[in-house]
Amino acid sequence: MSETAWQIAVKHCAGKFPDDFLFINPVTKRGYRYKFIYRRWKKFSELPVTMYEATRHSFCTQVSESGANTMQAKALMRHKDIRSTERYFHGNIKKLRDLVNNRGRVRALRSEKTEVKGK
Repeated sequence: MSETAWQIAVKHCAGKFPDDFLFINPVTKRGYRYKFIYRRWKKFSELPVTMYEATRHSFCTQVSESGANTMQAKALMRHKDIRSTERYFHGNIKKLRDLVNNRGRVRALRSEKTEVKGK
């Protein structure tokens, strides 16, 4: 759990019993059930994957884009095989361009001519 998520959870736990819901629906005044969230996902996502797959995929993609290596992501995702984790490391063109630009030996990639520094 991230620090931000932890702080949100701590804030919403104040004054509640251990078995109480963390987040309360302002309309029904009851806790959100899995089926409610699932129905919202199905209605608005228009994705060919389940909510579980999407949130898990999103988390691993965010971990990979934040700079974690595959072994760290594997541990966080609790994958048994590194090949499962490697599927989440996508080649985001902006991230790839940033990697190249941060090498320090080349100019920033642009549509104009790119020159190697020091020539």
